[in-house]
Amino acid sequence: MYGVTVLFSRTTWSDLHTWGGVAMVIAAVVHFSIHWGWVKTMSRRVGKTLVSKGPQVSKGSKTNLIVDGVVFVSGVLTAASGIYFLYAPTGGYDGGRNLGWDPGFLFSRTTWDLIHTWAGVAFVIAVVVHFAIHWGWVRKVTARFFERRGSRREPREVPAVQ
Repeated sequence: MYGVTVLFSRTTWSDLHTWGGVAMVIAAVVHFSIHWGWVKTMSRRVGKTLVSKGPQVSKGSKTNLIVDGVVFVSGVLTAASGIYFLYAPTGGYDGGRNLGWDPGFLFSRTTWDLIHTWAGVAFVIAVVVHFAIHWGWVRKVTARFFERRGSRREPREVPAVQ
């Protein structure tokens, strides 16, 4: 099926996949830095709970932390395995990205492929759940953003009341 073209050529799909992955890593770094305060607060709270039996973390917070942990771990595994494929020789077409890494670096190529595929699946599912958990917040912030932008318009001329 290598000769089949679906909307784009195989090389275009490969480039879209690669650059989409780069864009996701950039988006994750931006998202993580925007919410760094939350990460620090929750880390301290969970640390206190584990060490000194301090105040308990709510059930919603625990769920959120688990989902965020899956997003983080699966994202790192997907990105790391993607970097492996970006530079590892393929024995065939590699888009000119062959920098001479041994394809058996740490794991076999098949293992890297399985890691990339299943970590990517877990990542997408966890991101969808993360988005669903925070849907109310997303709606509220988006509405506020567009309200503010709408209020910057030039005021309309109102006819004088006589």
